[in-house]
Amino acid sequence: MRGKKVYTSVGKYLGHVNSLKFDIQRNKIASLLVKIDRRIKRLQSRVVSIPYDWVTAVGDIVIIDKKLSASWSKNKESNIQNKDFVEL
Repeated sequence: MRGKKVYTSVGKYLGHVNSLKFDIQRNKIASLLVKIDRRIKRLQSRVVSIPYDWVTAVGDIVIIDKKLSASWSKNKESNIQNKDFVEL
């Protein structure tokens, strides 16, 4: 999944998947670490964590739900910090 482009459900390009955070207790992907496109100015951080629950499709690209991505943009960044998560 690394390197795949990430878009909202309405086709807005956000960036590309830099890496994944994996929940080792539940044995599933917890979040995507996305390197944000430099043209998106409203975010301070250039790499952000997007909860995997927001992903609606994975194929040649990754699509996240627009409603969820809008609320995330207002909060600037979503962080998952826990010793039970490992970055892949």
